[in-house]
Amino acid sequence: MELKTQSYLSELFKQAPAAIAVIDAPEMIYTLANPLYQKLFGRTEEQLLGKSIRQVFPELEDQGIYELFDNVFKTGEAFTATEYMASFDKTGRGNFVQ
Repeated sequence: MELKTQSYLSELFKQAPAAIAVIDAPEMIYTLANPLYQKLFGRTEEQLLGKSIRQVFPELEDQGIYELFDNVFKTGEAFTATEYMASFDKTGRGNFVQ
């Protein structure tokens, strides 16, 4: 992707009125997380960018989330759900939110 286009999309995502993260496959490394995403998951940009989902959210182990991402990346098939129960530690101190 052209650098100018990539920069434009990055700025657009950062200003979007929705929580957005861009994750690079197959290692699932965060390359972008807009302010709403950061607020929703209680993580700063520094805590997200350049790190994998497994590093940022170790509490997701055994919840099937990693496997969902792996399957989407391997098959290219979208995962769609109206609801999906998951427990996240928004504080980074073991305080889980569902």
